[in-house]
Amino acid sequence: MDSPKEAFYFTKDQLKIVLFLVFLIAAIGAGTLAYPYLKPATTVTDKVFLEEANKLAAILNAKEQQQKPLYTDSSFSKGTYKDYSKQSNKPAVELFKFDPNSIGKAEWGKLGYSSKQAEAIERIKAAGMVFYTAEDLKKVRIIGEEGYERLKGYVSIEKKANIPSGKPEYEKEKIDLNTADSATFETLPMVAAYLSANLVRYRKALGGYTSVEQIKEIKGLRQSTYDIIKDKLTATPGHIKKIAVNGTNIDLANHPYCTKAVLKSIVEYKSTNGRIKNSTELKDAIADDELFNKLLPYISFQ
Repeated sequence: MDSPKEAFYFTKDQLKIVLFLVFLIAAIGAGTLAYPYLKPATTVTDKVFLEEANKLAAILNAKEQQQKPLYTDSSFSKGTYKDYSKQSNKPAVELFKFDPNSIGKAEWGKLGYSSKQAEAIERIKAAGMVFYTAEDLKKVRIIGEEGYERLKGYVSIEKKANIPSGKPEYEKEKIDLNTADSATFETLPMVAAYLSANLVRYRKALGGYTSVEQIKEIKGLRQSTYDIIKDKLTATPGHIKKIAVNGTNIDLANHPYCTKAVLKSIVEYKSTNGRIKNSTELKDAIADDELFNKLLPYISFQ
């Protein structure tokens, strides 16, 4: 058996090979550790990516600015903090006796309304709105029920001095929704050319109005306008254009109250049961009480 010394004995050539391998392993290890530090920086050349990154940075910066507190700890400790929660943009309220027909924007401002609100109220008055009693304040949406309750005790209307003698023409004789033209509708307060044209257009689509409330279905008609003009309108009977429910389905399909579901139900009912002879059968066909009641005045069973 060889001695331990002989077991680890290398010839000169073998020793050179061993030393070379040790050096090679050490070089590879050192290169692996140094690579991250020696790697060249990557240059971004994609313009789209750069633009998106800049936009994102701008958005984040804006959000950061918005989230900054109204005060800093140092300013608060020094007593320089301003309590923004107690500030208000609402004008100071000064209640006094007033005639809504004669006061202007400045007075409405004293009563607690902003400049824009005051301008809107004055535009309504210029369009023909007249306050005959304190309750007429409720007809102006900006004032409403809440404003009426707050101001009613201060309203003092000078009937002789400020109210025109007699009632306006539309008060003497109501305008008929089924016979008036667009020019007549424009004599109403708060009704301009666009709305007057829609009043006539919707009348044609319906086949005539059965009630004044139907004009609330017109696009562009505000509730505040409706509240002002509703008492100046009427819908006289005898002007309704009927649709033959047992005839062609084209006229029925074009009616505003005949939805696709209603038309389908009527067609299927007639296909199964034949002609619809009366309102009871029509109600069975539609199976929707609200639409049935709205559509019935326009239906003929001939």
